[in-house]
Amino acid sequence: MRLDEKIIQRLKGKRIGYSIGERKKRKLNFDLLAELCRSHGFEFIEIDLNMDLEQQGPFDMVIHKWSDLLAAPSDVSNLIYDLQNYFSNHPETIMLDPIASVCTLVDRSRTYAAVSEYSKEPNSCLHIPNFVTIPENTDKYPILTLLKNAKIRFPIVCKPIVAHGSSLSHTMCIIFNEAGLKDLKSPCVAQQFINHNAELFKIFVIGNEYHCVRRPSIKNFQASGNHEVSKARSSSFLNECDEKRPVNAMPDDAIISSIVRKLRTSLDLKLFGVDVIIDNITGLHYVIDVNFFPGYDGFPNFFASLFKLFYQVIEGKRGDCFEEINGNHQNGITRNGISHNGVASQSSGQK
Repeated sequence: MRLDEKIIQRLKGKRIGYSIGERKKRKLNFDLLAELCRSHGFEFIEIDLNMDLEQQGPFDMVIHKWSDLLAAPSDVSNLIYDLQNYFSNHPETIMLDPIASVCTLVDRSRTYAAVSEYSKEPNSCLHIPNFVTIPENTDKYPILTLLKNAKIRFPIVCKPIVAHGSSLSHTMCIIFNEAGLKDLKSPCVAQQFINHNAELFKIFVIGNEYHCVRRPSIKNFQASGNHEVSKARSSSFLNECDEKRPVNAMPDDAIISSIVRKLRTSLDLKLFGVDVIIDNITGLHYVIDVNFFPGYDGFPNFFASLFKLFYQVIEGKRGDCFEEINGNHQNGITRNGISHNGVASQSSGQK
């Protein structure tokens, strides 16, 4: 990445704090990122949550993955209060991303409700499957009423309300008929299953850039008499296609750019992921999940894109002084290539 020398000089000495779990820190190789920051005049400082932030600052910016903390606020209420208090007392410190924004993504009910509102706007190309929140210990017949009122038909996808904090938050199951409701684990969010030819598109977003990764998903289904509840994460008939079929086209760039732009501004987020499926009949693009600070598997030039974001945010620029990175620029959004099952396409950055 090339940066104007005057910008480098102006930003030297800036201090970035980071607070990332050990596992994610290793996965994303933050030691290398620290070297990259230092080579461009940044200090990259790991925050110790057991120490007073005032003693560790000041910070020009803090990058964090506090979604797991926010998923269990009763356990760390004092810590969350201290974090919020620090940023209230230091409005000059930029947070990637704001705690209030992350709180929305921790709760799938809130996330889906927010996305649903955006989908109702005039000329919106953002769609979300019908969904409903099922409270804890809800019996079968009240569940059927909730599903009916939400215009949800079998099969349905059920996911935990809490979207972060443990591996269980990423599990889901498919229920094919009302007999399967006896095994439903509530509280949860029930979502209309939409046939999408067993393909999921994970959209990883870093500021103005996104990268699309094609992943295998769940095959097409209809409501059935099968009484089993099958976990979608397991290797089973759920992702074994019934017959050979043509591969879906990649998502429409204009639609994905519009979705990313809307979620980025409305949710006030710069580091997030979006799961998108394409209805195999209508071709509509559906958002089925939004995640904070995802794994970015398959994102090319990850450090360069993240570093670019640091500069843009601290300088308050949209990126006009930066060299574009392998992408097609669309209305302030850059598509940074396409991957298939995490492997970058050689035609990355081309439609």
